[in-house]
Amino acid sequence: MFLGQFQYTLDSKARLTIPARFRELSAPALVVTRHPGETCLLAMPMARWIIYTEKLDSLPMVDEDSALLRRMLYSAAEDLRLDGQGRILLSQRLRDYAHIDAELMVVGNGTHMEIWNPEAWAEIEHRFQDKEFNRKAFAALRI
Repeated sequence: MFLGQFQYTLDSKARLTIPARFRELSAPALVVTRHPGETCLLAMPMARWIIYTEKLDSLPMVDEDSALLRRMLYSAAEDLRLDGQGRILLSQRLRDYAHIDAELMVVGNGTHMEIWNPEAWAEIEHRFQDKEFNRKAFAALRI
């Protein structure tokens, strides 16, 4: 399970070192694409990507929103192999989408990870601190 958050800096070739605790879950490859609901990147092991795309492909092709979602996720998806040091190369196109320069956050989200611009991630954390949001979220979980 992908848990935790880690701040990283891309190297001079735009490679991201996957956090050590995520490498075993990610090997040998990750699929990285746009996140459908946020301006960040979605990264998941190929086995999870296959499950994800089965659900995506079950959406009706004639539905305009489903077709757009499928186009945007598939067209941006990249199958990235981890190198010997556990790094992946993030394309300029994906970095531009998520507004990532050199600094970034790698955030575990259970079945996948998200790759964020640090300022955008700080905004997410700020939203979570809102007491009304927390009350509603926990009520929905029935904890």
